Amino acid sequence: MNRKYSVRQYLDKVDQLRAVCPEIALTTDMIIGFPGESEDDFADTMHLLETVRYNGSFSFKYSDRPGTRAEQLDSKIAEQVKSERLQIFQKRQDEISLEKNRRYLGKVVRILVEKTSDTGIVGRTSTNHIVHLPAGSKEAAPGDYLDVTVSFAGQHALKADLVST
Repeated sequence: MNRKYSVRQYLDKVDQLRAVCPEIALTTDMIIGFPGESEDDFADTMHLLETVRYNGSFSFKYSDRPGTRAEQLDSKIAEQVKSERLQIFQKRQDEISLEKNRRYLGKVVRILVEKTSDTGIVGRTSTNHIVHLPAGSKEAAPGDYLDVTVSFAGQHALKADLVST
């Protein structure tokens, strides 16, 4: 895919980031089934996932985009193989995400309110975790900061209650 860095350089950057900020939340975009991707290549991708342990990922199957060099490449990966690999990758990522999100249970975090509605409040932590508060929690507006206690951890979001003052 014409990356200008090696896996080792990438992992060194991850190590540097975590040395400065151990609680950093890392996410990635992952294309599964790029032309020529071998079983060993996919195994390397899974190894990278296990090594970095991303908080989340945006992953999808490779598809040709007209006008790109990749569209002209031979060795296309069969749709069924891409689908199976993507399912394996996403299942493991979801397990890791849930494990990492469970570390927030019972903790007080500050969120930035993104939106409010009759169904509740949605905000984000400083690590970009989505947090849902139930309706009637408090009058709040987008841009407000709230301190909340995390009461539920899902794979892709947290639920919380307002900290009593």
